[in-house]
Amino acid sequence: MAEGPLDEYRFNMFMNDLLSERRNDIVGFKGVLCVQGYGNTRFVIRGSREGLGYGPAEQPWQPQEQRVNQLVFIGRGLDKEELTAGLRTCVYAPAPPALWPQSYMACVPPTTPAWGAAS
Repeated sequence: MAEGPLDEYRFNMFMNDLLSERRNDIVGFKGVLCVQGYGNTRFVIRGSREGLGYGPAEQPWQPQEQRVNQLVFIGRGLDKEELTAGLRTCVYAPAPPALWPQSYMACVPPTTPAWGAAS
């Protein structure tokens, strides 16, 4: 379980690595996801050692509902804490401007306050 929207790229890399490294140990999985940039869209995910698929659920996240990502794995020798920690590394966190590519900096107005500075 991980609270907050997931970074789609990080999540895809996490799942691809997991399925590659633990292919013989995972029989299947399913879950519910909140993905950064998709507003109130709730995603459902399901898959097996052969691959995965995810798409919008029938019901969106409700405004007051806590956005919690949950995955359930079926397999052998899987460490719940390890899987939870891996999922939590996928939670979206914006990069500070110091890490932005130089081409992005041309789009930032010069009056934008420094990252983390009090306004």
